[in-house]
Amino acid sequence: MKIKVLIENTTESELKCEHGLSLYIEYRDKKILLDAGSTNAYAENAESLGVDLSSVDMAFLSHGHYDHSGGFDAFIKINDHAPVYAMETALNQYFSTSGGALHEIGVNAVIQEKLYEQMKPICEVTKVSDGIVLVPHSTQGLEKIGERAGLYRVQEGEMLPDDFAHEMSVVFQTEAGLVICNSCSHGGVQNIVEEVKAVFPGKKIYAYVGGLHMRGLKNGETTCTFTAEEVKMLTDYIKAADIRFLITGHCTGTPAMKLLREELDEGCLLEMYSGRIFDLDD
Repeated sequence: MKIKVLIENTTESELKCEHGLSLYIEYRDKKILLDAGSTNAYAENAESLGVDLSSVDMAFLSHGHYDHSGGFDAFIKINDHAPVYAMETALNQYFSTSGGALHEIGVNAVIQEKLYEQMKPICEVTKVSDGIVLVPHSTQGLEKIGERAGLYRVQEGEMLPDDFAHEMSVVFQTEAGLVICNSCSHGGVQNIVEEVKAVFPGKKIYAYVGGLHMRGLKNGETTCTFTAEEVKMLTDYIKAADIRFLITGHCTGTPAMKLLREELDEGCLLEMYSGRIFDLDD
């Protein structure tokens, strides 16, 4: 299994970066796109990396936010046959108070219109191919996390704390164990891993891939939204779960990465940036 970071918040080369995430995954005989960044910049990077988006077999929209959906118009122009799997609520309205004022962060209306024909909505645990399973949230009370994070959804005309019903994990089965891809982990890493374990009882979690939603802003400076105790609880959980690789970036943020490095072995914690390639044993 190979993962290429098409775009992320950072880069170590001439490749573009932005506040967004897009991953190209080669798994067995399948070519997969997971998210499409904020803009079409990921498609330009894909070309530079030798990734042919027209050959992608299936795509996933991990959740209904602009920084993961903004480039799907470019994808659909290039590839008119790959289904785009997403939660059935992914195209609803979503808002954030990050930076102070309430503002919309959902999928752009133009992108929504272009997604309709190829989008395959799901609402439950769904096997989409041999070894690939989509796992929605099943944990109760996630709206408490949404309220703390200042994230909201509109339901029947009412603004409510987000319960992340529009977020899903993409789980790959490998010989080494399960690889969980959850692009922003809004529902919490511990909750997500336990949800996946419930679907795959007794299976080892080999790798966890995605942002950890620990990045905040205060007085114009990037901060970590987790307390030191919460960071320690998270890293202790990762160690206890014997997760071999934590591949993260995007909404994790630099201050949080520094704290994570203090608690996790260098070989476990791997940082994403545009163009980075991860080879995971299968």
